[in-house]
Amino acid sequence: MTSRVTIHRETYPDPPETDAAGFTVRSFTTIATDVPFRLASPRSTTGSRTLRVGDSEVEIATQEGHLPTWQTDLADRDLLRVTAGEHAGRWLRVVEASAADQQTARRVPVVEDQKPEVL
Repeated sequence: MTSRVTIHRETYPDPPETDAAGFTVRSFTTIATDVPFRLASPRSTTGSRTLRVGDSEVEIATQEGHLPTWQTDLADRDLLRVTAGEHAGRWLRVVEASAADQQTARRVPVVEDQKPEVL
């Protein structure tokens, strides 16, 4: 794992923070920094996900992100900011953060995302 990521998680304060126009402001907390990472080619089991949007179904491509097994604080929808390596500058969102036994790496499906305005 030659790349590094910073893991961000969206937080939901109660009551929600709003801007001057009354819109809810998204906020994030940093979970971990300088975490070893590898972006792998998709396998047949992680090639795509189907999302339902209203009455339509949309298929999105997924890749597989590898993190160390010791990185246990990982949740669905966490944002990964690639800070070093071949894909530095990319933003990825964790689709499903399920763990498995006897793994040499924590393998999670990820999709391309955009940098949030607040980060």
